[in-house]
Amino acid sequence: MNTIKEHRFDSAEFARKYHTDAPLGSFPGENETAFFLWAPTAKNVILQLYHTGHEQEVPQAYAMTEGEKGVWSVTLPGNLSGMYYTY
Repeated sequence: MNTIKEHRFDSAEFARKYHTDAPLGSFPGENETAFFLWAPTAKNVILQLYHTGHEQEVPQAYAMTEGEKGVWSVTLPGNLSGMYYTY
């Protein structure tokens, strides 16, 4: 099968538009924690934080902001090391 959809993410155009070497993940600091996610095709991204990581826990939700090259980010107050999170 050779369709346009199959080659969408490995095309030279996609690489030129979205390739990044930006740091990704969570970065806790003394006073704040920054979260970065590469999701160039996303229309909206929500960071969900959990204290325990148990399924029944209701997460705290934070909207992320789209930046350059499809990198979404949010910076929250406090050192959130040890928190669980999903996007």
